[in-house]
Amino acid sequence: HEIESYDSSSGRVVAWVNVPVLNNVTDTLLYMYYGNSNADDQQNAAGVWDSNYLSVHHLEEKSGTSVLDSTGKNNGVANNVTLNAAGKIDGANQFNGVNSRIILPQIFTTQNQFTIEAWINTENKWGYVVSQRDWSNRGVFLQHYGGGSYSLYVNEKSLWRSSSINSWHYVVGTYDGATAKLYLDAGTPATTPATLTWPSLQLIIGDRNTFN
Repeated sequence: HEIESYDSSSGRVVAWVNVPVLNNVTDTLLYMYYGNSNADDQQNAAGVWDSNYLSVHHLEEKSGTSVLDSTGKNNGVANNVTLNAAGKIDGANQFNGVNSRIILPQIFTTQNQFTIEAWINTENKWGYVVSQRDWSNRGVFLQHYGGGSYSLYVNEKSLWRSSSINSWHYVVGTYDGATAKLYLDAGTPATTPATLTWPSLQLIIGDRNTFN
């Protein structure tokens, strides 16, 4: 398990738990041990996320420029980002819409499937969310537009979904090797057939205007 947040005054805890098997017929029991302040911390954040997770960022950092990856593989560096902003689950990062970004290593290389997901709250403005894409239309990026709509680009193909501004939305982009999909708040996705070639570039969360 990985503890994302804990409030000692209220006892509220938010944790990610790896359950290897869930049965759709028989209930799966989860046990929680608590109330012993002398108990050892048995967290294993990297063990929660298997090898299919290339990068997991809770954006809970309160200071500095390091943005940690829970898988332990792809930490990032924040530039002009406000840390410890109010978030949907725990913390969040606030981007200024001009030159705020988190720079990660190259995440995608030869993968022919992907899932990119995030909780996003935008104002009435345009901006990038996540991108690993060059100016030759190779790769992927997710962006938002004024009025609250989102788009996912996979190579030269694009998908759109409309939403609202100044509220949290769960946005998910997927690709299965043939079809790209864009989900908004778990509704019916927009879909399009697509092909995919990954460029050898860093992955950027936020503004990418100065990057190829």
